[in-house]
Amino acid sequence: MAAAVLALTVNAQGFQAQRFSGKLEKAVAVNTNTLRANKAPRKADLAANQRLVGYYTTDYVDNAVGLQSTSQLQPAALLEPTDYAQYAGAKAVAVRFAMGPNATANGVVVYGYNSTTGSLTELASKDTTIASTSSENYDNFVWNTVTLPANQQFTLSTTDYDGLMVSYKVTPKSSTTYPVGLNSKITDRILYMYANIPASEGGSGENWYSFGSDNGATAVQLIVESDNFPTNGITPVTFGKVSAATNTVRKVNVTFLNSGSSVNNFDYTTTVNGVTSAEKHVDLANPLGVGGSFTDSIEFAAPAESGTYDASVTVTKVNGEANEASNTSAAGTIVAVSKIVKRGVVVEEFTGTGCQWCPRGLAGMKLLADTYPDNFIGIGIHQYNSSDPMYDDNYADLGFKGAPSCMLDRNGAIIDPYYGSSNTSITDDFNERLKDIPVLGVDVMGVWNSDSTAVEARATIDPLTSGNYNVDFVLVADSLTGSASSWNQANGYYRYTASQVDNDPNLAQFCRGGKYGKSTFKWPFDDVLIASSYDKTHNQATLAPLTEGVLTSTTYTLTLPTKSPLKGAINKSKVHVIAIVYDENGVANAAKSFIYAYGDPAGINNVASSTEADNKIVARYNAAGQRIAEAQPGLNIVKYANGKTVKVLVK
Repeated sequence: MAAAVLALTVNAQGFQAQRFSGKLEKAVAVNTNTLRANKAPRKADLAANQRLVGYYTTDYVDNAVGLQSTSQLQPAALLEPTDYAQYAGAKAVAVRFAMGPNATANGVVVYGYNSTTGSLTELASKDTTIASTSSENYDNFVWNTVTLPANQQFTLSTTDYDGLMVSYKVTPKSSTTYPVGLNSKITDRILYMYANIPASEGGSGENWYSFGSDNGATAVQLIVESDNFPTNGITPVTFGKVSAATNTVRKVNVTFLNSGSSVNNFDYTTTVNGVTSAEKHVDLANPLGVGGSFTDSIEFAAPAESGTYDASVTVTKVNGEANEASNTSAAGTIVAVSKIVKRGVVVEEFTGTGCQWCPRGLAGMKLLADTYPDNFIGIGIHQYNSSDPMYDDNYADLGFKGAPSCMLDRNGAIIDPYYGSSNTSITDDFNERLKDIPVLGVDVMGVWNSDSTAVEARATIDPLTSGNYNVDFVLVADSLTGSASSWNQANGYYRYTASQVDNDPNLAQFCRGGKYGKSTFKWPFDDVLIASSYDKTHNQATLAPLTEGVLTSTTYTLTLPTKSPLKGAINKSKVHVIAIVYDENGVANAAKSFIYAYGDPAGINNVASSTEADNKIVARYNAAGQRIAEAQPGLNIVKYANGKTVKVLVK
């Protein structure tokens, strides 16, 4: 089985793990049913009074990773209090984990995590020896359970510690063994590992390292026990901030955790701005087992007036009986907006010419561009290998570790740019983002300077609610290519046939016999980041606080690359300017535009501030620079009596 080598640049997230820029290898490289035909794993042998706690609580394992080492490794999952809040007061009695073949487990350890000091306190451990019985074809992973010593079993509390680090020790048989089992479908939880990584390989000796979330969720879980688990108990999970048009019903995906026995149906109410809905009933398509979770679409009624409102969902009944869970409600926020504006979905992809599986990312980005031409805003961040002629390290640190990977609207989830979070298609994730109604409108415009070495960019924001936001300006270029070998894209798919990728034409073109079925190939790279408002990872653009209904503009000058060969590969007619408006919740909205020529009558003559929006209009132009008598649907360039020019989008 071929191994995909993933370059990692790791940040400590929550836990103070060391940054690591070495290599982590995956056992299963190609994401297809042919190469990943998983058999049903052995189910957890749980007693009626036991439950599972982990990054996930099923038996699903579909991949494994390892370092090029035969030293003992200690993979771990750092559980947050919200992972086990419904089991507060229960006793932690065992650890279960799934490891790859040709490896031996040496024991388990559970730590309490202190976020203030970043330290771990050992709570329980047990040394043992378990030889792996998982399949050498990686098509079946076996779970193993280790019971903690009776005097070290401890009571779960959401206040004693800021989290629990659950780990197991494993020794691989060889440097090409992949001992750490993963669920690759879950891409928002961090893989931690204690390992001995020398400085020559990018490490700092024996230490904890963070490998990010894009490889998948660690297959390690805690078994908890109690005689007081409810028979009928469901706990909803906080759903964050969502937007909706005023006086409409918005469906929100809410996750529910089952702390009781099997669930067939449940009833719930929603509350927005103090107004509680009538009780609604939901029948599950399939019974939900003990310790399971599910996500359902819950309806919230947005108020008639725009604004930000407290919201919550409460599970009132489970299987027709009163909900016995200790926590029956989850809170969130509904932002009601007065009108619907165009949404631009930002897809930021971590990639590079040296990444042999990044052809999959090229295919995914093209798929999105072709499917959603009016909404897709792609940014290809070439940071995988510094030998890449498109390499640019001046950009936001989004936490990417392995390539290819991407993030949509900076929502924090690092996912595959072709298969997406569901292991099916990135279009599923894009469609979900399109459902999110923007809380502000964004328009962007750019003008070349006299020698086409820089672009003056201006973003105009139409706030539908008041708030504080940030803005990023970006230049992207299409059809970048060159004759030098440094422009060649590495390709690992050439070793596979089209049938091994289910004859998917998007991937088959890179396989044996395909148009690009070689170890490297030439490609016209699109949506490539070539300039931004960042100096390294520090954004230099600014945006004043936004007030509902008051147009606000901000500008930034973007300078084109000056180094060869990238400079010579850029065709200014294929360069676009992007403005991204965002806050701690992710991207609120974004826009992309062509760039006006220097001296174009429709170009930006001066910057108009929001206080100038009431000045008298003396001229109006369409997007082609032609003068028009009155407002027309689409892009209008408006000139005011004071000489200022702004661009507006007319519905």
